[in-house]
Amino acid sequence: GSPDERFLYLQTAPLEGGALEFDEPLQVMHDSYFTDMIQGDDALWALTAGGFFSSFLLSSSDQGASWSLQEVFLAGNRSGSCQYKVPLYFFRPLAADMKFALGHDHDTHIFGCSHRVFLGRLQGGEWIEPYLATRGTPTGAFAIEGRLVIGSSSGVVYSDDDGESFVEVESGDTTASRVAGGRLVMDDEQALYLVQSYSYGTEQVLAILVSRDRASSWREKWVLLRGDNGGIDILYPVMQVNGDLMSVAWKEGDRSNILGSYYKYRAMVAHSPDRGRSWSEPVAFDDAGDRENIASLALTSDGERVFAAYAVTGEGIAYDFRRVCLV
Repeated sequence: GSPDERFLYLQTAPLEGGALEFDEPLQVMHDSYFTDMIQGDDALWALTAGGFFSSFLLSSSDQGASWSLQEVFLAGNRSGSCQYKVPLYFFRPLAADMKFALGHDHDTHIFGCSHRVFLGRLQGGEWIEPYLATRGTPTGAFAIEGRLVIGSSSGVVYSDDDGESFVEVESGDTTASRVAGGRLVMDDEQALYLVQSYSYGTEQVLAILVSRDRASSWREKWVLLRGDNGGIDILYPVMQVNGDLMSVAWKEGDRSNILGSYYKYRAMVAHSPDRGRSWSEPVAFDDAGDRENIASLALTSDGERVFAAYAVTGEGIAYDFRRVCLV
């Protein structure tokens, strides 16, 4: 709806066998349009954006029945055509009394707009004003044995001094000088996985880069899919890891099927039952019809099953929010 009609809702369901049984949606905030959430030791934490210039940190000690909030990201740039800062990630603490949050904004300049990643810090109950960490939009962040690792659309950086300075990661790949942008995830053995789609010559490639040394090197690569660069688009891949079970989902556009200025898109998934040693053939789990757009794709898992949540829009579909069990 209009900006005055935005609401943030929370739904929960136990991951205990059988079909998912969701509770009734609980309205958390008014005029709020994005959130990311983690379960801490003593509270449920969420980041959300309210309006164009403010963002909020929410916490709940009763599993979402009630919330407390404080403003954390203030307005960055208020001029020009890029007038918002949106929080994307909230992640585990580096120390017992310290939590970090990641956000991004658009910087307006004479040549247009550029994306910037900011790091904010909650320490001793006080919120420290965010500061610039890297370029691009955030795609994941983790704290590993005192090292802070941040993935963005521009690449991967890490810091060994609580975010005071960052090192840009080299890829170890002769085809690229840096680790290209992609969604960053971590498993229970602290291995990092960077799932990415990119064009290479006449091919579209879907691949996963792996680091087992806290992001210092990325020499291991798994190629999941290669396609004709003129035939398909492989877009916005996401990944989940839970024990040995891994899954990757993405939006795929068929360039041979064009209606007006739109490709026909479908949602695809591939999974590995053995921590990446073997992968299933990709299969479509949503092909909503012509001119659809599959957005906000997310995955989660209970270790045996994989669930997707996503939105479908298009001709005749205003906004259809869907949930499905994939594996």
